Amino acid sequence: MKKIGFILFLVFLIFACGKKELGNNGLKPQKGVVKLDIKYAWVPYGMSNGENHGIYKKLFYELSFDNEKFVLNFYKLDGEKVKSLNFPMGKGPGELFMPMSVFIENEKIYIYDGARKVVNIYSIDGKHIDDITLSSNIESFGNIAFYNGFLYFSGFSNDKLVKIDLKNNKIVKLLKYENGVNLKQSGIKKLIGKKIMMGTLAIDSKTGYVYLGRYCTPFSVEVYDKDLNKIMTIRRELPEKMKPFKFTKMGPAGDLVISSLKVDDKYLYVSFGGSQKVINGKFKPDEHIYYISVFDKKTGEFLYELKSDKFNKITGVATLLGVGDDYIAVRFTLSENQVKKIIKYNKNEESALNKRFGVGKMLVIFKKSF
Repeated sequence: MKKIGFILFLVFLIFACGKKELGNNGLKPQKGVVKLDIKYAWVPYGMSNGENHGIYKKLFYELSFDNEKFVLNFYKLDGEKVKSLNFPMGKGPGELFMPMSVFIENEKIYIYDGARKVVNIYSIDGKHIDDITLSSNIESFGNIAFYNGFLYFSGFSNDKLVKIDLKNNKIVKLLKYENGVNLKQSGIKKLIGKKIMMGTLAIDSKTGYVYLGRYCTPFSVEVYDKDLNKIMTIRRELPEKMKPFKFTKMGPAGDLVISSLKVDDKYLYVSFGGSQKVINGKFKPDEHIYYISVFDKKTGEFLYELKSDKFNKITGVATLLGVGDDYIAVRFTLSENQVKKIIKYNKNEESALNKRFGVGKMLVIFKKSF
């Protein structure tokens, strides 16, 4: 009897210790800091806000509004323009009204129109395929990702993760935030002064695993399998003190601990986002160290921290758009003066800067050296 009890104790101990070690990290990466050198840096014309951008087959794409229509521009990573696709503005089939996210997978373009809760689907050449109106049971605003015919949605205040079968337009599984807020019932005022619960999504194309990185402190990336069963939470200590990302009367303010995630065959890449504060009723960007944290995607171990001398500290926002065998693509939103210190721009690029009222949005392609 004692022997059986001892064996059971050992099994429990091994299991408990194994679970405890997953995803727990300190301040320093196990394999050190890696320097990022710039390969290309340029300013596309008419860059937009939100999640309307990305990398697909080594092409940078971004959706913007131009003269009563939406335009999806494609560029090579060095800045050479490849093509443009036009989408009419409106609320009818194939039309866009308030696009919030653009995602390209398997030669199809998915555009989420948040105001109408509609997913517009097009061919890679811009031909309209279908419109899917999402269930009224999920909230309107949030981030999306796609995998193998399923849409994954992470909402702003109430719906933590939702898996939707696009073929049948049915909710497969829905996870709610703990202490979430239903805006239909309570209104936006209920959020003022509270930490923002939502985060950014990424899906591993090899395994279907879903990664949810929270915007607000503390640093947290939750990992789920494709059926939304939680596997682990990845954490790390932050290199400097961060203010909570909260909802104010003017909108979100504070430190964006995680803005974006990307996954490749070995690693999970997590980008710091930036910071803004409210002073005298106006938003003002705050200066912070910029870095990308790299984790072993299987174990959650913190392996590398990526930094650039040119972007040692940023006053603005950064979004990780893509990772390839030899590149890391990051989109920065900085002051015009900061942009001018980094790149030499032509007249078209100057128009893009001026169009943004002194705020320069640029794409930076770093060389990947590990």
